[in-house]
Amino acid sequence: MAECSKIEDKDKRNYCMASYVASGTYCDMIKNYELRRDCMLKVVKEQRELSYRVVNKPKPAEEKK
Repeated sequence: MAECSKIEDKDKRNYCMASYVASGTYCDMIKNYELRRDCMLKVVKEQRELSYRVVNKPKPAEEKK
């Protein structure tokens, strides 16, 4: 994230930040339409991967009576 803040070009900096935190808010700040579109597609893909990831939790052991 610190590396993103060092980038001079605002559009590239916002793209880097959006990629890092997977947030569309930074994509909305990009003025270049092509870069903004690519940014949104990347963020949506990352968010879907995070939300659809299956977490298998172990079932609690049943008590014997």
